[in-house]
Amino acid sequence: MSALPLSKHVEPNLSAGRLGRLESPARIQRASTAPRRLVHLSEDGRPHELQTAKRILDEALALKANDLWGQLGYFFKNFRIPAARGRARAASNKTQEKYYDSVSAFFDVLHQENIRPRCINDATIKHLTLVIQHWEARGLSASTLTNRFTCIRRFMHWMGKGGSIPAIKSILVNPKSAVRTYSATQPHDWESNTLDPSMIFAAVKEDCPTTAMHLRLQHEFGLRTTEALSLKPVESDNGHSLLVHRGTKGGRARNVPILRESQREALEAAKAMVNARTGLLSRHGHNLDKARAHYYYVLQKHGITRKDAGVTSHGLRHGYVGRRYEEISGELPPVRGGGKVDPKLDLATRAALSLETGHVRPEITTAYTGSVVHVRAASRARIEALVSRLDSDCFRKPFLEMRNRLAEEGLGLEAFILGTDAEGQAAGAHSVLLIGVRITSKDLGHQFRAGEYEEQVGRAIEVLTPAARQATLRMAIVANLDHVSADMPRCEVLF
Repeated sequence: MSALPLSKHVEPNLSAGRLGRLESPARIQRASTAPRRLVHLSEDGRPHELQTAKRILDEALALKANDLWGQLGYFFKNFRIPAARGRARAASNKTQEKYYDSVSAFFDVLHQENIRPRCINDATIKHLTLVIQHWEARGLSASTLTNRFTCIRRFMHWMGKGGSIPAIKSILVNPKSAVRTYSATQPHDWESNTLDPSMIFAAVKEDCPTTAMHLRLQHEFGLRTTEALSLKPVESDNGHSLLVHRGTKGGRARNVPILRESQREALEAAKAMVNARTGLLSRHGHNLDKARAHYYYVLQKHGITRKDAGVTSHGLRHGYVGRRYEEISGELPPVRGGGKVDPKLDLATRAALSLETGHVRPEITTAYTGSVVHVRAASRARIEALVSRLDSDCFRKPFLEMRNRLAEEGLGLEAFILGTDAEGQAAGAHSVLLIGVRITSKDLGHQFRAGEYEEQVGRAIEVLTPAARQATLRMAIVANLDHVSADMPRCEVLF
């Protein structure tokens, strides 16, 4: 494809006293009919990144001399980023936006530090170090830090300065700031978050049968959202498996086995609903972008968002992986409380799941299933964090005062964290903290009688309930431990 006419380059939006920001080039491109230059491919199918980048950079510098933001906009408008991995192809619009946003944020920080390079290829390793440490000091997550670093490092590579850039760990003040955990430490499937898929599907069906079917296919076959929206059920039905090749990440096709009657029923129902002309499950006149927007509109309408329900539709894929892990290994996935599986069986299970879900590496499945080591470590950390909050003056002080008064009467006061919090499970957005209190006699020969200290326990509940809420910033219920089932998990709070 030919390059954009030079008169079509992006103009920076600068206002007095404030550094302007350009609209994301990928968004501009979707709204424009102007063609965009694609990276040329070599004979072996790999893109000539540096040659193409240098040519577009030279054009940007000539057109926008001493105008950094104009150069940046022109470069990303005309340079289609090649995929870093997999087959030779251009990266997605989402990736294009991610690179643009990261590089823009990089130059924004330099501007805040009163460092104002006039050209985009003036960026140096010293600048990169300053910006990364600036973000580290702001407390950005390891994922955000490493993603931005990767984008900026590759950008500097296109600018001809990528040969000597050190690893991010050698740039950070604390190398652990860039340590990412890919293993799930809390379940994201719907069932573990008290959502009944069948009831949700029925409710959504009343509003939009097409979206309900997309959700059902995600549930039965572990599809990503774009895969479900792009699926042609009749074309993809191979009898004993479902071919998934449209809308996949990296264009990787896969076959998902059809092993349960519910899968076959869902597929047959989907085939009966397809558009006769396109073969897609889509509403009339909807392209992929419109179908995706409608899909998320319906989900938001029914409260299927992380804010409202604690999970998203991607949780259906988590549920599929969890069920298949249990079917193959015989154990629940670690993130749902499963025990340790023989390493060889665990690896074989993950290898099979990576093929079914469209991943290359078996270990990436820990993002869905978790691992015993990471789950236990995360559980301990959550319990320690909760106990630490209760150890603040808000809760500890009234607790100790009451315990000391009871001690004068020869009584003892105990407090226990109850339920899922006692097991170190992640607390949902609206979860309630349960605390049980118990009063006992310090006389070892005393025979405890039910209801003996009801009055003292009532006073303890009255005092400690608001204290627990203030200390943890959560809704908290303090109850008489003698009225709580002995089977409920509990963890004693010791001061």
